Amino acid sequence: AGIAKVEAELGPVDVLVNLGDAVPVGFETVPRLIEIVTADDLDRANARMRWKQYSQQGYELIRHDLAKPVAA
Repeated sequence: AGIAKVEAELGPVDVLVNLGDAVPVGFETVPRLIEIVTADDLDRANARMRWKQYSQQGYELIRHDLAKPVAA
């Protein structure tokens, strides 16, 4: 199920956007994973747990905080 089913129907997936609370099943097969995290406390707590899981599995993580102002 998950990514495998999508790839079987549509072909290879290059980018996965996770809007859910859990680590997506089969995310390891996708070259790039993007997570959207809101300012909600529960959403942020779930995101921290996913971040820890990805990190423990050895994935390179890059954080983009869109709430912070960009230097001109």
